[in-house]
Amino acid sequence: MRPGQGRGYRLRGATITLCEAFDGTVTLLHQGQVLPYQLLAEGAPPIPLDDEKSVHHTVEQAKVRQTANPRHKPAPDHSWRHSPIGKAVHSSPATPC
Repeated sequence: MRPGQGRGYRLRGATITLCEAFDGTVTLLHQGQVLPYQLLAEGAPPIPLDDEKSVHHTVEQAKVRQTANPRHKPAPDHSWRHSPIGKAVHSSPATPC
């Protein structure tokens, strides 16, 4: 193994040979050496996707919720409206010392 190359990357892009004997045993070979392996248990089935009708219903409910609560707009005399930000900071004349 080359320095800086971890064990998890040694087979990346490598070609392996899968051998199945007549008795059903399986052997994995890489460069003539047997590779250890384990079978993983089958996981739970995936959650079924919603059909198109229920997706449209969910989207419509979200739209109604968004329009029911209008976004908050600060008052015209709010303090952040009068603070120098962006171009206002750069266009103000320099104060003499």
